[in-house]
Amino acid sequence: MGYWVDLDRIMIPGNILKQHILIALDIIDKNGMPKNRASKKFDLLYKNKKYPPKYAISIANKVVNNIELDPEIYSGGNESNNLLIRLGFEIIDKSGKTIYNKNNYPNKYLQINRQNKHTSNTRCTECKNSIYEMLRSIYGTIKIEHKFHISTKLDDYKNLYVFPYLEKIYLSLVKYRGYDDFVKAKTLSNCDMYVVEKDFIAEIDEMQHFSRARLISLMHYPTRLKLNYNIDYWKKLCKKYKVADNNPIYRDEQRAWYDTLRDFLPLIDNSFQPTLRIFSGDYGWCSLNHKSKNDIEYFKSRLGL
Repeated sequence: MGYWVDLDRIMIPGNILKQHILIALDIIDKNGMPKNRASKKFDLLYKNKKYPPKYAISIANKVVNNIELDPEIYSGGNESNNLLIRLGFEIIDKSGKTIYNKNNYPNKYLQINRQNKHTSNTRCTECKNSIYEMLRSIYGTIKIEHKFHISTKLDDYKNLYVFPYLEKIYLSLVKYRGYDDFVKAKTLSNCDMYVVEKDFIAEIDEMQHFSRARLISLMHYPTRLKLNYNIDYWKKLCKKYKVADNNPIYRDEQRAWYDTLRDFLPLIDNSFQPTLRIFSGDYGWCSLNHKSKNDIEYFKSRLGL
């Protein structure tokens, strides 16, 4: 079973394991720590040594994924501590008091975190984990960050009947601001979740997905495309938020195009059922208990499942 630790491209990757953290601590012992990476509230305590949780995770990511995490794209506190506690590490505050360790986690941690973990932040890690657990309770096996080799190149769809629809969307995105080189990857990145027994993918959309570019793509969806979400509501969210992500400059068009291809999966490959999308900021998903029949029914009714 897998869990998200933070999010999308701004997630703490889920493949960081305990051994990677231990290697990171050895690297910190050997190389020292930059002054600007000291922790403010918490420390990771290991063999009577204190380490900044967020920096330890950054180095661990370099060990396993060959890149040090930028501290600006994920937060410390609960999100970093959550991962470390799950892996069996002890977290202390600056007075030296143990906050969480393997003996009082998960029960005490989850009880405290359940009260405070969700804010209006659409990057709530526990919301993602809760959605995963709810879908798993409903459908069975769920694969996190599953890879399908779906081409991102428009020309690869020339021989399919969906090509005119995709071409219209692609050209509309190019026309929007004039960027025509936003397709960089050869295939789509991993989906958020794959519901194995029902053959559909589930995507958790955070705020950055609701852009003008995304609205343009949605406006050109054919009526024959079946979706497992309310497209009119998604259009409304795009009009409401109008998020602009200019890093890189063409990021909105790129994200809108990749989201389009995920939505078109049932037309590209008829073995797929309609794509499910869930807006992360739509509800405090982390307040739901996957063991509660009432919560499961509420979850299903809210998403129209």
